Amino acid sequence: SESEKIFRFSSPKMLKLLNILRNFKQKLCGIVFVQRRITAKILYYIIKALANNCSDFEHIKTDFLVGLSANFSERENAETL
Repeated sequence: SESEKIFRFSSPKMLKLLNILRNFKQKLCGIVFVQRRITAKILYYIIKALANNCSDFEHIKTDFLVGLSANFSERENAETL
């Protein structure tokens, strides 16, 4: 299944984040800071896929936001992915 693939190919850091999200069933609002814009977008799609396909993550609602870059052309390239 899609969730099995995500767990099989995730890094140890990603597995740790997913474990925290899975076990925290109380009302939660949080921010995950990352260094690269593409990482924010990838995390969004991975967690959204798990929320849609795995009952352990159905309590999670995801979104992402990226800040502005000083280099305009780099920003355009990163956000069009």
